Parts: sequence; C-alpha cells; structure tokens
Amino acid sequence: MLKMNGYFAYKWHFVKANEKLLKRLAEEGELYSVGETSFILTKPEIAFHGRFSSFTLLDDSAVSNLRQVMDIAKGYGPVMLGSYLPYDRNLLSGAQRNGFRRDSWGEHCIVFEKRI
Repeated sequence: MLKMNGYFAYKWHFVKANEKLLKRLAEEGELYSVGETSFILTKPEIAFHGRFSSFTLLDDSAVSNLRQVMDIAKGYGPVMLGSYLPYDRNLLSGAQRNGFRRDSWGEHCIVFEKRI
C-alpha cells in the first residue's frame, strides 16, 4: 500500500484503506495474515466465463508473498487469480515466473484521483 499512497485494488475498484474497511474484510474472511505477509484474497465469483478471485498484497511486495496467496487460493478449487500490482520490476518479473501474465488492459494503467 505504500507504493499506492494508501490505496489498494479490491475486486474492480481502487479503495482507500481504513480501519473500518479492513475490519469488514477480516469479518468476511478475505483478509489474511501469514507470518509477516498480509493480503486480501476475495472469494471466487463468476467472471470471464469462469470462477475468478482477486488479491492485493498489503505489505512488502515480495515474490514470496505471491506464493502465499497462490497456496491459499488453491483451497478455492479451480479459479482464475488476478491482481493489480504496482510497477516494480522485481515484483512483475517474479509474478511472470510464477505463471501470471499481463492482461491487455494491464499494459498501461494510470490511476488519477480527484477529491469531489
């Protein structure tokens, strides 16, 4: 979240982290903490002609964290797993080495914010 100024990707949105939201995600069983790794892994939903779950790394964006997410996601059965990852060459190449690929929409993603 540091690389994204306190925001994180949740399903199809970028949301600002706050205590109330994280508490709700924990109550819904979507907030995980494994060792020093924290992440959000959504329950599977039907999308893209199959079952889809999304994840967000909340702390140190390390390749080992991707493996933790994949290990837990295996418990959901067959599922497509996706995420928005902040631009970090090591993280992106690590994701690719672990079988993730960029979708066409993800080649260039710029998010702007404006207070209304």
